[in-house]
Amino acid sequence: MTEVQGNNRRFLLDMGWYLLGTLIPMGVGFIKTPIFTRYFSPEEYGYLGIVTITFSYISIFVYSWLSSCLWRYYNAFKNKQELKTLYSNLFLIWLGATLAMLLVALAWYQIASNTLVRQLILLSFVQVMIKEFIGLFLIIVRLEGKAVKYNLIHSARAILSFAVLYGMTFGLHYRITSVLISTIIIDVLVVLIVLLFSREGASISVRNLSRETLNVLFRFGSIGLVSNFFFLLITSSDRYIIAVFQDMATVGIYNQVYNISQLSVVALVTVFFNTINPKLNKELEVRFEKADSLIGNYMFAYFLFGLPVITYLSMFPRQIAHILLGPEFRSGYFIM
Repeated sequence: MTEVQGNNRRFLLDMGWYLLGTLIPMGVGFIKTPIFTRYFSPEEYGYLGIVTITFSYISIFVYSWLSSCLWRYYNAFKNKQELKTLYSNLFLIWLGATLAMLLVALAWYQIASNTLVRQLILLSFVQVMIKEFIGLFLIIVRLEGKAVKYNLIHSARAILSFAVLYGMTFGLHYRITSVLISTIIIDVLVVLIVLLFSREGASISVRNLSRETLNVLFRFGSIGLVSNFFFLLITSSDRYIIAVFQDMATVGIYNQVYNISQLSVVALVTVFFNTINPKLNKELEVRFEKADSLIGNYMFAYFLFGLPVITYLSMFPRQIAHILLGPEFRSGYFIM
């Protein structure tokens, strides 16, 4: 009974930290949207949306499966005291993936004729590369159950990047490129701090490179790659269709309305899964036969609390759009 109470207390405590760590970035996002949709034009957001979505597709192929592998094999390698081998092989793949994305970015840069698009391509490459590196580190933090540390880093990135973006936009009069530049500046600082003070034991060595480990990672990662690609295709390919039949301003309106809708719902879902993933991942690795009941309990809580919240939010699209979007973007409220 004492162990059950302790587990419940830990679950609620982690849920509270993840809720706080999600509400802060979500709050920053809600503040950013009404401010900057009154400053940047729908066309600018259209170009930004197309470039960033395209890099999302690229990152699916070159990066996303690395996080899947880390989630899958972290506890297995940790139990065998071979984390250094896992880190070394993942880092080698990350370097190869970064080179592949750079080649694609340079080819796209040469083809593009619009100056703004060219700038966004280069900035998006740097932003995605650094973000994915930080993302792998944060997965390790989450797997170790360090909810406080994860949410401090996550929240600080959101707050500081917003502060830099605000200064660049209204102080230095940057345009839409400042959205990416501000994120890059803060993420570079985070990487430097992580490398100097908080690597979570993530040491790497050439001696630990293993063809067998690489084969295991590639085999598992390919499955995650396919599923992630189709999921992204479902959620974001509509921007390209709008761009073909409409214009960039329409893409920009749709993109921001979609982001507002996603920000609220996905944030709540993220809180839940951030809380359950460390324990569920360990249970699936160590006590697989007992995982069914745990999954059942989690799914019951997910639908019991998630569906009413989503239903309630979807009842007030016009009001949400009026509060959180600039006048040029409010016509897309019905998409919510």
